[in-house]
Amino acid sequence: MGAIRGVCLWCMSAAFGHPIGIVGRASSLVALAMLGTLSQLRRAPRVALDVSLAVLAIGILFFALTPTMRFVAHRWVRADPFTSPPQAVVVLSSGVNADTNITDDAADRLLSGLELAQARRLPLITTRIENRTSEGTTTSDADQHRLVALVGDTIGWQHTPPVGSTHDEAVEVARLVHAHGITTIALVTSPMHTRRACAVFEKAGLRVTCVPARTRGMAAIAMNRATDRLRAFGLWLYELAATLKYKLRGWL
Repeated sequence: MGAIRGVCLWCMSAAFGHPIGIVGRASSLVALAMLGTLSQLRRAPRVALDVSLAVLAIGILFFALTPTMRFVAHRWVRADPFTSPPQAVVVLSSGVNADTNITDDAADRLLSGLELAQARRLPLITTRIENRTSEGTTTSDADQHRLVALVGDTIGWQHTPPVGSTHDEAVEVARLVHAHGITTIALVTSPMHTRRACAVFEKAGLRVTCVPARTRGMAAIAMNRATDRLRAFGLWLYELAATLKYKLRGWL
C-alpha cells in the first residue's frame, strides 16, 4: 500500500505537467514508490504521505473545476503593444529530446517567431539548447534549422552559443545583438514565461516588446479543458518559484 501511495503521488503531480523537471523522471517514480513503502514502517511518515495526497487531490479538484487559472493567466501573461519598432525577433528555446527534435513548447515559440519575423521583415535570432548524456550530446540545431528552412532562406538566421537558463539566454542575446547595433527586440516565448523572460532581457540592457507564442499543446487563453487549467497552474507555480530565485540572484 505504501508503494501504491508513492506511485499515486507521482501520477497526481503529473496532472500539473511536472512543473519541476525532476518530478517527471522515471528515477523519481522509483524513489517515491520506495519512500511510500518505507513510510509504512512509521506512523508519522505515513500520515505525511497521506496529507500530501490529500493536498494534491484538493488542488486538482479546485484548479480543474474552477476558472481560477483563466483569471490568473490573464493578469500574469505579458503581451506588449508594438509602440517601439523592434530591430530583430528573438525566439527562446525550451528543450530538445533524445531524437534531436525540439519540444512542443520550443516549436510553438519558433513558429510564432518565424511568423512575426516574416510579417515585419526582421532578422531572426534563436537560442540553442544542448543536452549531454551518457549516450551522447543532442542539440536543438538540426530541428530549428528544419523549421526555419520551411519558411525561407536561413542565411539571415543567427543563434547564440548553447545556453542553460533564461538568464544565460539574455546574456548571450544581448552580447550578440549589441555587436550589431541592435537595442530593441521582439521577444517570443511561451505565455506563462513572458513576464520573467522579458524582465530578464530588460535587465540585460535591451528594450523589449514581449510576444506570447501561440500554444498548440493547450488552450492557453480559453482553458476550456480541465487538463489545460491544471497544466497552466503547474507552469504558473514554476514561474513563481523561478521569479523568486531570479530576484534573489539579482537577475530581475
